Amino acid sequence: MRTSRFTERQIVVVLRQGEACTAVGVARSTLRYKSRKPSQEPLRRRLRELASVRTYAGYRSHHC
Repeated sequence: MRTSRFTERQIVVVLRQGEACTAVGVARSTLRYKSRKPSQEPLRRRLRELASVRTYAGYRSHHC
Protein backbone atom coordinates (compact mmCIF):
# COMPACT_ATOMS: atom_id res chain seq x y z
CA MET A 1 0.00 0.00 0.00
CA ARG A 2 1.36 3.37 -1.01
CA THR A 3 1.34 6.09 1.63
CA SER A 4 0.49 9.63 0.72
CA ARG A 5 2.59 12.55 1.81
CA PHE A 6 -0.57 14.65 2.13
CA THR A 7 -3.15 14.47 4.88
CA GLU A 8 -6.87 14.57 4.09
CA ARG A 9 -7.02 18.27 4.99
CA GLN A 10 -4.21 19.17 2.63
CA ILE A 11 -5.80 17.76 -0.50
CA VAL A 12 -7.11 20.52 -2.73
CA VAL A 13 -9.59 19.75 -5.46
CA VAL A 14 -9.93 22.11 -8.38
CA LEU A 15 -13.50 22.36 -9.63
CA ARG A 16 -15.18 24.46 -12.24
CA GLN A 17 -17.45 27.14 -10.85
CA GLY A 18 -20.60 25.29 -11.89
CA GLU A 19 -19.42 22.06 -10.29
CA ALA A 20 -18.51 23.82 -7.07
CA CYS A 21 -21.89 25.55 -6.88
CA THR A 22 -23.69 22.27 -7.51
CA ALA A 23 -21.64 20.52 -4.82
CA VAL A 24 -22.51 23.19 -2.25
CA GLY A 25 -26.10 23.54 -3.40
CA VAL A 26 -25.91 27.19 -4.48
CA ALA A 27 -27.06 28.67 -7.78
CA ARG A 28 -24.30 30.18 -9.94
CA SER A 29 -26.32 33.39 -10.20
CA THR A 30 -25.96 33.79 -6.43
CA LEU A 31 -22.20 33.54 -6.69
CA ARG A 32 -22.03 36.14 -9.45
CA TYR A 33 -24.54 38.54 -7.83
CA LYS A 34 -23.62 42.23 -7.90
CA SER A 35 -25.70 44.58 -5.80
CA ARG A 36 -27.25 47.54 -7.58
CA LYS A 37 -27.91 49.52 -4.42
CA PRO A 38 -26.00 52.77 -3.95
CA SER A 39 -23.15 52.62 -1.47
CA GLN A 40 -24.01 53.44 2.13
CA GLU A 41 -20.42 54.01 3.15
CA PRO A 42 -20.97 57.64 4.34
CA LEU A 43 -23.81 56.43 6.57
CA ARG A 44 -21.70 53.57 7.92
CA ARG A 45 -18.83 55.96 8.66
CA ARG A 46 -21.16 58.33 10.52
CA LEU A 47 -22.67 55.51 12.59
CA ARG A 48 -19.19 54.29 13.56
CA GLU A 49 -18.25 57.85 14.51
CA LEU A 50 -21.35 58.18 16.71
CA ALA A 51 -20.72 54.79 18.27
CA SER A 52 -17.15 55.73 19.20
CA VAL A 53 -18.26 59.03 20.79
CA ARG A 54 -21.32 57.69 22.58
CA THR A 55 -20.05 54.36 23.85
CA TYR A 56 -22.77 54.18 26.51
CA ALA A 57 -25.59 54.17 23.94
CA GLY A 58 -26.92 50.97 22.49
CA TYR A 59 -27.49 50.29 18.82
CA ARG A 60 -31.14 51.42 19.03
CA SER A 61 -30.21 55.01 19.82
CA HIS A 62 -28.05 55.14 16.69
CA HIS A 63 -30.34 53.31 14.28
CA CYS A 64 -33.77 54.54 15.33
